[in-house]
Amino acid sequence: PMPGLPDIAALFGSSERTLRRKLAEAGVSYREILDAYRSDKSRRLLSSGKLNLNELAEKLGYTETASFMRAFKRWTGQTPRQVQKQIHNLQAP
Repeated sequence: PMPGLPDIAALFGSSERTLRRKLAEAGVSYREILDAYRSDKSRRLLSSGKLNLNELAEKLGYTETASFMRAFKRWTGQTPRQVQKQIHNLQAP
């Protein structure tokens, strides 16, 4: 599972509130960082072709595949299956 904000704050020896404040000062939120990480990792995992969507969603910390699919579409404007198809078409001779 993905670490939560309290876990990250503890790694830095900080309180959750202080970490939120510092992120806000930098113009970013924990959710935005987490979404960027998940978006990047999901595209890399999709391109490997080794995992099905259920496994991919689980690997990224989603308990429901449908939630992952909605998030992926929010990140990319496409469904995971559309991206898989594009990758497959690019890899075909």
